[in-house]
Amino acid sequence: MGATDILEARTARAQLIQANRDAPAFVTLKANMPGKEKVNGEERFVVLLFKALLRTLYQTDFHIQTTADGHLAYARLNKPASEVKRMSSWLEATHPIGRLVDIDVHQNGRTLHRTHKRHCMVCGGDVHTCRREARHSLEALGRHYKREVHNFFKHALAREAIKALRKELFTYPCYGLVSHKSSGIHRDMNVSHFLHAFPLLEDAFKEYIGMALNGKDTLEALRKRGQMHEARIFEGVGRNTHKGAHFLFGLVLTHFTRSVFNGGDFDSFLDELKARGKTIESHDFSHKKTPASTGEKAYQVNQIRGVRGEVSDGFPSIFSWWKPATRHWHGFYKLTHIMARLEDTTLYKRGTLENVKETLKETDILACDMENLNFTLRKASPGGAADLLGVLYFFESTGYLLNMSP
Repeated sequence: MGATDILEARTARAQLIQANRDAPAFVTLKANMPGKEKVNGEERFVVLLFKALLRTLYQTDFHIQTTADGHLAYARLNKPASEVKRMSSWLEATHPIGRLVDIDVHQNGRTLHRTHKRHCMVCGGDVHTCRREARHSLEALGRHYKREVHNFFKHALAREAIKALRKELFTYPCYGLVSHKSSGIHRDMNVSHFLHAFPLLEDAFKEYIGMALNGKDTLEALRKRGQMHEARIFEGVGRNTHKGAHFLFGLVLTHFTRSVFNGGDFDSFLDELKARGKTIESHDFSHKKTPASTGEKAYQVNQIRGVRGEVSDGFPSIFSWWKPATRHWHGFYKLTHIMARLEDTTLYKRGTLENVKETLKETDILACDMENLNFTLRKASPGGAADLLGVLYFFESTGYLLNMSP
């Protein structure tokens, strides 16, 4: 898109501001993207991120449109414009990538001034001096913008994955799983093992996300690095606490990253993930190889596909029942719905899969008493379902980046 297109987009934005001059406060949000190419994955991510922050702050949906000048989000707020401007200025000044976004607040068709001075995004100097003296080329500004976005994204997304796994660990009741209240049926591990594993897992997740950002997340490369991190976690914790979750999040995080920066939505993300899942199944379930894991053995003996099948089919144990209204359900009910549908190889290994399936087939999950059902299946430790619950928690907190239902 050329300069004329960008100019026309800015004219249209000015007209939009005037058309909403009757609002107590009218907010427009766009990425502060240098250069002539204003539409890309990085600026889209920045707009979606701050759109979500403002939506949470003001409990108001922001419209979003793609223009030649980049993605534009906007909303009418029934709040004093000066108050909204103070908050937007605070976000710009304090958020790790706040310098990369413009949150403008308009009153009576006029744009309110910022309450803080903005500095150059590259050197931290006076932005007007840098611009006047052309201290940084557009290419240098573009590289810096991309680097800052990727660095923030890598750390933030890894933290969201760990938060999801922590939330799963603290979900209770949880049958025979390890939780913050008990070790369930596990005599060899407790909550401290899981907590000690989180920093090591976070390092692994950051590496996988970085591989995706650099286009180096081939299946072979992920397997190699995954085995290295798995050994590191076992050495550091003394237990194999998150083998299934490690595998799942390694796949989810890399494809999620690619989808965010390639402009994908949640459906296209799942389609790409399913394709990779089918490749994994084809390799791991080959009848020509000796089973190397419980999952591979379960398939060869009983055709139980476990978590690999879940990935290949787009997580039917989650999305056959999940909808926006279920977001607020107690985690126990989410876990139980997953258990009722998943061919859990952890339960298969312990010989409890058939009993769990039969019990839940006869149960009205939402109408049941949590404590009673938890007691009935207290000897079941649904590790595979717990891993999927962690993935669900992750989707619920980050799905807005791929236009997943709010």
